[in-house]
Amino acid sequence: EKLNKLLQKPEEPSGNLQLNVSNPLSISFQDVCFSYTPQLPVIRHASFEIKAGEKILLNRSESKTGTSTLLKMLANHHSPSSGIILINGIPENNYNLESYQKHISYLTGQNEIFSGTLWENITLGNKQIKPEQVIELVEKLGFESFIQNFEGGYNTPIQNHGILLSSYLIKNILLLRTLLQPHQLLLLDEPFMNLTKATQLKVAEYVTALPSTVIVAQTIVYDQLIHRNCSHPKHRSRTVLPPKPPFRVQQVSSIIRYKIY
Repeated sequence: EKLNKLLQKPEEPSGNLQLNVSNPLSISFQDVCFSYTPQLPVIRHASFEIKAGEKILLNRSESKTGTSTLLKMLANHHSPSSGIILINGIPENNYNLESYQKHISYLTGQNEIFSGTLWENITLGNKQIKPEQVIELVEKLGFESFIQNFEGGYNTPIQNHGILLSSYLIKNILLLRTLLQPHQLLLLDEPFMNLTKATQLKVAEYVTALPSTVIVAQTIVYDQLIHRNCSHPKHRSRTVLPPKPPFRVQQVSSIIRYKIY
């Protein structure tokens, strides 16, 4: 019951089509506009394609806002003011909301730590997640020392909002939670914030090796995360992370440079 509030999604219109796929999702923005109020446009006439399985970095180096809104629209938390978003060639709002969102795992600035055990916070009560999966992911992300901070291990009680936890530990928990949930589309808003440079690279290597479509919005594009002059045959990409993970940098010039609170 304590998970109910955390798992609630903003209400958006729901269609009737069921999305039941095991493959990565393709995305097409066609002349998409969005504004919170008529006087405050955030995205204007955005058009771009993301192929199934691509790894995309939304570059915020010039426009530091609007990319979070774009991720929210992909998660169907917001609907475009005009234009259309196609998922696997079908308008996003044609899909049944629950069937669509079960294919998405989404790290946002609004993700919360809740009162419960460390295990509950990581798994969100998903009984399909096994201890060996968590241990393997902890090792791959370079979080080996993470569990040493919790005296009771995964049974350690945690207070609401992660009181007494460092921002680094909170980010570790939220990343583990997001990456462990099943998904065909992975949306990550500021995933590298509060991580060491070595951990940033390990996280980037992990997510870009996933079969799912991955979209990352990051305010600071760290030099070590982008290498523009190489290619990787395993993935559809034009920009890659050394030593192997690929990201294609998507400049969204149609994002308006307003600050949204």
